[in-house]
Parts: sequence; structure tokens; C-alpha cells
Amino acid sequence: MLASEYFTVLCNAIAQLCMPASAIGQDAKNPARAEEWAFQTILGIILSGLLREGISKETGIWISVAYRLILEHCPPIMDERSLEWQRLFTGLQIVDLEHASIYLSCPAIPIIAPFPRLRISLQDQLYRLSRMMHTGLTHFTGRGLPTIWSCFSGELAVAIDPAVSFSDVDAAVIRDWARQLDDWLVEFGARNDEPETERKLVFRQYVLHRVLVLSIYLPARGSDLFSDTTPKEQHELLVSARAAVKLQLADSSIWSNFDLVIITWAALIVMQGVEGGVGEIDVIAAGPTPPSDKFFLSPHTGRAGVALEDRGTDFACEEEITDAMVDLAGVRVALYFPDDLARVEDFVKTAFKEVKPQIIWGIRNGEVVEKPDSRFIGYRATHFRVCLMADGRTKQPLTGKTVEIQVTSVVMHAWADVHHDLIYKPGLGEVTEEERRILDLINGLAHTSEVALQQLQATLEKRIKQEKRKFNDQYELATWLNNHVSAGSKMLSMAALQ
Repeated sequence: MLASEYFTVLCNAIAQLCMPASAIGQDAKNPARAEEWAFQTILGIILSGLLREGISKETGIWISVAYRLILEHCPPIMDERSLEWQRLFTGLQIVDLEHASIYLSCPAIPIIAPFPRLRISLQDQLYRLSRMMHTGLTHFTGRGLPTIWSCFSGELAVAIDPAVSFSDVDAAVIRDWARQLDDWLVEFGARNDEPETERKLVFRQYVLHRVLVLSIYLPARGSDLFSDTTPKEQHELLVSARAAVKLQLADSSIWSNFDLVIITWAALIVMQGVEGGVGEIDVIAAGPTPPSDKFFLSPHTGRAGVALEDRGTDFACEEEITDAMVDLAGVRVALYFPDDLARVEDFVKTAFKEVKPQIIWGIRNGEVVEKPDSRFIGYRATHFRVCLMADGRTKQPLTGKTVEIQVTSVVMHAWADVHHDLIYKPGLGEVTEEERRILDLINGLAHTSEVALQQLQATLEKRIKQEKRKFNDQYELATWLNNHVSAGSKMLSMAALQ
């Protein structure tokens, strides 16, 4: 429900768009009045866009008109008396991105405002969200892919060119995009100095945009949740979709068309999961949802492929999501000798609480591989999930938070970094089959090096232990002297002998 003042602004903007040459569509001659007129007109267009995202494709034209008005009427000098042009520009960016997301089109508004006076802090939550959405969208636009809105409008999907079908790079972009949203939520959702309304806005944007990101290629698969997707991908999308549907019940401030479209889209995904035997129909009903192991296809996995505990229920609030994510913050320990893991484990158990070690025997295509008969299966490490203790070293907001300590060898760490840069960085281009074979070969050498280092460490320890032990009798002493003292040499002291 719009306040009366906003409703008046909205009606004026609609009148100006419908009758641009009328008296109501003419800006005032007085500069101050002209600025006020332009500001209110742009605000009205933003409100119109929020109400018509998806429904009217012409919303993109309205956004372009509003951008032109900003460029023409933004005052050259900004002071404390100036209107909030920065926020107005950011709001227009958000509407543009939401409209572009529904139609899978390139955003019209640039990430960085052309005028420095319109730019907000690079650490602002809306700027950060705009930047990551702008970057992710541009990867999928211009390829003729079916859109989310086409699933509602009934438009016939155009046959997809096999040359632009889903690739490993697309999968990597989606994973990285979702990870950035996770990081964004942790950074801005955990701020205690933010008003409750701002925290709720951050959480809402996170939930809805995560559904969008994880399902962005779903229309191209015929909107079939079970078509050419892994159990992990199905699970991730279903969890996010359930959270979006529950959001509608918990947040009464939802009214923009983008929010309603994505929540409806999420409900359709959940219902499809129910039909496929992996969901519960009462997720769309009011009231609490009883836990169900049946909903989960597999344990929830973090972005590195590390399995989390099977929660047996869906996420109901922001805290549950952040508590379930174990690798949003962490550290990697690289060992020269792999068998030094035991010493690290002893230290971790002493310094932290709730230690939960897990051996990662390998990861292929983001999926954790069970312990195999051979070693050459990709990344291998031991991960410890620990809680930060209230011992004076941890800041209060971080006390009790879960972090992950990854322990692996130096050679495996080097291979993992190279592999990550080549496979998950779309800016480097798609990895060729020959490059993948070379990566596999290097991985085999890394595992071989680990075995060699373990053998070297065992040999060193055996030699040191052998050299430090006492002689059992005079015969062992005589044998040692015969092997280590050359004939005819004169020992000056026991120190020289040692």
C-alpha cells in the first residue's frame, strides 16, 4: 500500500509519460522548481517500475527516460540542502537490474554513475548488490535464452543453439555469483548498528536474488527442475525457493512486482519438487513447516563442496542460514609434510571448541567424492569446523560463529589454487580438454609428491631416532665406531666424535 504522497507522485509521472506535451509534463522555469520537478518525476517512474516489473516490457523505456532526466537535472553542486540524488540514482539502478533480471536483458543504467556527485560509497550495500548483479547478468544476456517471465507469459521458447548451451563456465559463474551473495549477506546482515528495517531489506534481497541466480538457467531447461541437474543443484535451488516462499509469510512489507514474481517463481519450483517427491506441499501454507528428511536429496554443501549436517528442516530466518554456512570465513593451512596434520589437529582442538573434522578425499565438478581405492581424484584436505570462543581474542559479534580451517599440503594447495583460477574464473575463457588433462596430470604428481613427502618424513624420523638411541652392548659400539671412524684417525675429544 503506497502512502498518499507517493501515490500522487506516481500518478503525476504516469500522466507525464502518457501526455508528454501537456501542461503537467512541462518542467518549471525556476531552476529550483525544475530540480524538484525532475526529482519527483524520476521518483514516480521508479515507483511505476516497481509496480510493473515484468508485466510491462516498456518499463525499460521508462527507466531510460528517468536516466536521461537524472543526467539533465542533477545539480552541478551538491550540499546538505540538495535532494537525495545519489539514492535516487541507486534506486533506479535496482529497478533496472530487477527488470533486466526478469527479462534476461542487459541493464541500461551503468554500474558507476557518470557524475562523481552521484556516486555512493563503494562499501554501500546497494552498490555492492548492484555491482554483483550487473556482472552476473551480463554473462547470460544476449544469448537468446528463455526468461523467467516467459514461463508466466506463455510465450513459446525459442530453440536454443547448441553452441550456447549450458557450459562449465556457466556453472562456475552461477556458483561464484551465489557465493558473492552469501558473502554480501554475512557482511551486511551481521551489522548490529543497522536498523531492523535495513536488516530485513538485506535478508529479503539476499533470498530473492539467490533464487534468481540459482534458477537463471532453469527456463532454458524447459523449467524442469530435474532436467540435466545434479542432486546438489536441485537441493540448493529447492532450499532457496522454500526460503523465498516462507519470506512472503514473514515479511508484510513485500509489494514490488519483482518480489512477487520471484516468490511466485519459487513457489512453482517448490511445487515441482513436491511432484518429484522431494518437497512438502505445506511449505506454501501459513504456519510452521514440520521437518522432513524426505525433502533433502543430499546433505547441503557449501561452495567448496564440503558437506554440512543434514538439517532435516528448511531455513526460517537469516540466522539459520548463516549458522549453516561453514566456509564463509576460514583459513587454509599448508603443510610441508602431510603427516604434520596430527600436530595441527591437536592445536585446533586446544584453541577452539566444537571441532568437527572431515576428510575431503576429492572434489569433481563441485561434488564431494567418497573415499576411493586410488588417490588421484582431485583436491584432498582435512577441514575442521570450529566455533570462535569468547576468550578475549574474538570480537563480540563474532563469538560463537562457525569458521572453517582447511589443512592440506603445500603441493596440494598450489594445485588447488591453479585449478580454481583456471576452472572457476570465466575471464580466462573456457578450459580446453588438453588443459584439463594437464591439470589431471599435475594433480597426480601432487598426490605422488604427498606420498613421497610422507615417506621422506618417516625416513628422517627413523634415522633421527636410530641415531639418538643408546648402544645395547659393546658389540654395537664397536660396529658403530668401525663404520664412522676412519682408519688411522685420531679423535681429539668426545665432542669431535659426536
